[in-house]
Amino acid sequence: MSTQGAFRELPIARVQLAVALAAVALAYIFHTLTRYPSGLPPGPKPTLFNGNRGLIPRERPWLKLAEIGKQYPAGLFTIWTGPRPTIVVTSAKVAADLLDKRSNIYSSRPRFVVAGELMSGGNSILFAPYGDKWRRLRKLYHAALMGKSADTYRPIQEMEAKRLVNELVTNPEKWEKHIERFSASSTVAIAYGRRVDSADVGFIRSITERMEALSTINLPGKQILDSYPFLQDLPEWMTPYKRRWRSYREESDRFWMGLVGQVEERIKLATAAPSFAKDLLERGREAVGLSDGEFGLLVGGIVGAGIETTSGSLVAFMLAMVSFPEAQRKAQAELDRVVGLERSPTWEDEENVEFI
Repeated sequence: MSTQGAFRELPIARVQLAVALAAVALAYIFHTLTRYPSGLPPGPKPTLFNGNRGLIPRERPWLKLAEIGKQYPAGLFTIWTGPRPTIVVTSAKVAADLLDKRSNIYSSRPRFVVAGELMSGGNSILFAPYGDKWRRLRKLYHAALMGKSADTYRPIQEMEAKRLVNELVTNPEKWEKHIERFSASSTVAIAYGRRVDSADVGFIRSITERMEALSTINLPGKQILDSYPFLQDLPEWMTPYKRRWRSYREESDRFWMGLVGQVEERIKLATAAPSFAKDLLERGREAVGLSDGEFGLLVGGIVGAGIETTSGSLVAFMLAMVSFPEAQRKAQAELDRVVGLERSPTWEDEENVEFI
């Protein structure tokens, strides 16, 4: 059948709707692309339709952004992905001034169509704009992980720290693997009340792969839907990707809630160790006001965020000790003086090791 013949076979109403939607889309694109907001930090000049998308590589974009940042000594600059601006901060001082001292202004997040809506169903605090939901989820984190509640997890951290030191002494060649295991086991223990012997076990590997995929998908300029979010509002027959992302989200919800379900079983058997999931479950679903999607991602977020940040901090510490051996010797002398040689440090020693 010819293209013209195939076109004639389409229902007239659907053709008219498609033409109308295309006209609206073109009008929207023209309107946004010809009216870039003013008053933003300077940056590379954007092209009409693509913005600065061509400047941003798909792999390790932060290196290119750091290179561009050297041209803007103020410590921040603007790049464009289509009509959407992203302000890149390259100065620690500027970051502290904006994101810490003026966090009441800059705490919110833009709309993330792919990562926040399609992949997470609007259930993740990572992509929630500042508002009632964000405050509600953050309050649950704060209640369970700050102040006296955090002290509940100190025995876990001490046990894992002792095991890490032993692994580093007995098998120093695999120091990075030991740090990965320590980070994974510590965060999983806090989230779900269980420990792991390797960062390569099935569910840990699945968690890290999910987080890596999320970080890759959410790179600036990578998703056309984030640049032109109106596309998300088109009917599903014009956006078949919605079915694929819905299937992913449903599988993801089953995975995260499956881990929570294991904690529920241990609670019934009276074998559940203290954990964030146990605390939320014992308070009751209605009391904490969480849907399954929110519940699973809230608990899983501790592991997803904690593994990489903890590992990264410890690897940086190792690098610092190798690079500044005089600081290492000073810290070791302080430990020998305060703790001695007969035991390991504990949290009770914290106030007496001022240099560390």
